[in-house]
Amino acid sequence: LGVGLLGLVASFHGILLAAGRATLELGRAGYAPKWLGAIHDGSGTPRVALGVNMLLGVVAILSGQTAQIITLSCFGALLLYILSMLALFRLRVREPELARPFKAIFYPLFPALALGLSALCLAALTWSNRAIALIFAGLLTLGVAYHLLVSRQKR
Repeated sequence: LGVGLLGLVASFHGILLAAGRATLELGRAGYAPKWLGAIHDGSGTPRVALGVNMLLGVVAILSGQTAQIITLSCFGALLLYILSMLALFRLRVREPELARPFKAIFYPLFPALALGLSALCLAALTWSNRAIALIFAGLLTLGVAYHLLVSRQKR
């Protein structure tokens, strides 16, 4: 129980740091309001981005739907893992001579196994949580549409 609790706390800290950084970069790149891409002069931290993510987290907790929100985040994590494995294979084909300081252990067997298992997990999660899967698909569609709209305006 103690190890699981420590893992959960460490995971949440990682999420906080990654979410703040992602929000900061989205603001800097112009995919989110520019004020989210600001760095505080005194501390050098993305205070605004961290604050926005904190407020979103509080709203999520107060919604009383934390189990569903965690399941929704699992859809995102699995999709990102699948896309990472697909990107690994594609990059190996397109850029075979590229310097690789970090090696994929037992390539291509282990990455293929990881890809297959994560796809299986995504299918099982979709099967057992159809309503949340539809919400995830809708959010993903909105996100892609927003990206296409903003990237067209930037060109």
